[in-house]
Amino acid sequence: MTEKIEFDTHRFVKNLTACGFTEKQAEVLADEQARLLDRNLATKADLEKFKAILTTDLERFNADLKAEVRKVSADLEVRIETVSADLEVRIETVSADLEVRIETVKADLEVRIEAVNADLGVRIETVNADLGARIEAVNADLGVRIETVNADLGARIEAVNANLGVRIEAVKADVERVKSDLLKWMLGAMSAQTALIAGLILGLVQFA
Repeated sequence: MTEKIEFDTHRFVKNLTACGFTEKQAEVLADEQARLLDRNLATKADLEKFKAILTTDLERFNADLKAEVRKVSADLEVRIETVSADLEVRIETVSADLEVRIETVKADLEVRIEAVNADLGVRIETVNADLGARIEAVNADLGVRIETVNADLGARIEAVNANLGVRIEAVKADVERVKSDLLKWMLGAMSAQTALIAGLILGLVQFA
């Protein structure tokens, strides 16, 4: 049974006339609005019917979706197993090849290290020999330079000693001259003092 929609036509007409519509216009619009509501609004029975149809469709869709998910899951598991098996084979192949390459690289590296050590030993011996020769040359040159410096230093010391001897002799001569002058001065002073004393004595005698 269709449920009636309660529509207040009196209030609708009143609101329209308040907005400037004529009463006739407002009544016509109210009648049309009521008719449209009665014709187009779904009833409760319609909604229940639509709900039942929608529920059936959803259940069918869920069932189909679950079946599809199970199918995809099974196919995915098969593919994962296949990929895992293939990956394990590839990993084993790569590991074996890697081990062979590592052994080859290690052997080649050992050969290169031995060659480098041998070459390094030869170079060290060469450097040691060259260094020894250079040290001997430096020592020899240093000995010559030391001898030259010693000879030059000896000559300079002899020259200084000779010059010092001359200066000492000159100082000694100056000292002797000063001593002679001092002795002459003392003798003159004593003579003058003696004459002065004699003059004083003679004067005292005459005064007495």
